[in-house]
Amino acid sequence: MNTISTDTYASDLATVSPDYQIIEKADTYQVSVDLPGVARDQINLKVEKGILELTAEQRVTIPTDARVLYRETRDRRYELALRLGESVDSKKIDATLENGRLRLELAKRESAKAAHIEVK
Repeated sequence: MNTISTDTYASDLATVSPDYQIIEKADTYQVSVDLPGVARDQINLKVEKGILELTAEQRVTIPTDARVLYRETRDRRYELALRLGESVDSKKIDATLENGRLRLELAKRESAKAAHIEVK
């Protein structure tokens, strides 16, 4: 075979749920979401009616002076929706992206935090 096949080209945008984990600490819930290849400006976060919604897109870029001969990589759209309980203060959510991992820190409402009771 003297040529490289150009028959396979996965250009469809695949919608997937990202891998994630949730950890509870004394004052916060921490959510880590794996978003490999996604830039900050490609991430949308919002809280509406008690649901935290995340959408993000990972697009494989091809240089304008090149053409694709073969491609198994796919463009991806990540979607995740998490129902926030009454214990989460939805106005106090911090988000950072580092090395393909989105970290969300969701503050607990004061009424949801554990209180220490001293025994006398």
